[in-house]
Amino acid sequence: WDVVHVPDHFRGGNVESNCLRIALTDPAACVFLDGIWETLVNKRHFLEWAEAELRRHRSKSGTELDLTYSSRRLAALFQAGALSVSPARYAGRQQRLISYFRRRRRAVVWMALPMPPATHLDGLHYAGHYQCIPEWGDCLAAVNAAVRPISDALGARWFDTHALMQSHGGASSCLIDQWHFSRHFHQAIANELQRQLDAMLAEAVLSPDHPSHRFMLPRPVDDTPLTLAGSPDDAAGWRASHPGANVVGVAGDPDVVVETPVVVLLGDEAGREEQAAQWLARLPATSILLFPEELEPLRNPPGNERAEFAERNLRA
Repeated sequence: WDVVHVPDHFRGGNVESNCLRIALTDPAACVFLDGIWETLVNKRHFLEWAEAELRRHRSKSGTELDLTYSSRRLAALFQAGALSVSPARYAGRQQRLISYFRRRRRAVVWMALPMPPATHLDGLHYAGHYQCIPEWGDCLAAVNAAVRPISDALGARWFDTHALMQSHGGASSCLIDQWHFSRHFHQAIANELQRQLDAMLAEAVLSPDHPSHRFMLPRPVDDTPLTLAGSPDDAAGWRASHPGANVVGVAGDPDVVVETPVVVLLGDEAGREEQAAQWLARLPATSILLFPEELEPLRNPPGNERAEFAERNLRA
């Protein structure tokens, strides 16, 4: 197939499921568009925050707790990362998704979220007959701002969907509600994607023996030559737990010349994605960068979609 569309409405609620669905197609290029639900903040999110704040507040502190509500405050709390959904948490998930395929040398396009004005159709979102808060555009802008540096660091292409919307008649011509695209806008996106993909795919041709083809999915370690990226102690620990691995060398920093087809990035998970971006920028295109758990048997944590689907069927 030339194109595979992977809709995400029936998702497992975890990045592993999303990576698995896409990786099974062994794509040359991935185009990602996601994020609308995480920005649809409402009073429930505020109530969760207010209850947590009330529980933390000391009655004998002598201070007053300000729990006044407005849509402006709700949007500000979202932007500040104070709610159960936040730009940073969303961006962290997308970082893992983008990284998974960039580390395997696959081209990635990230489509930014278009930001309709608050006056567009009075903020009505047809899915669920949902009314967006007036500051919803600020929430969308915060998500775009959080993902952009991650996309750039990993070498993904930024697709400015908002600018495209503005140049094709604005929200009134491009959006049939707050999110769903008109036929006119679908055609504009298709034309722009084709323009970008022609050049990108020409650069993304991978040889049949490129190591990424064998490591699109997590798999147990075999005799593939490996370089371990990390400290001597981390490398010694990993080698001890993988005595059959064909470790050619250990590299302490990204500037070391690496010639093996696979590099395994060791160390703590905290900050690992940022390190991966630095390594990826310096490794030869013939090498891929894996995390240790990607040289283990496949693990795909169960999500909640089975229970939710069963519940929907019962209600129906």
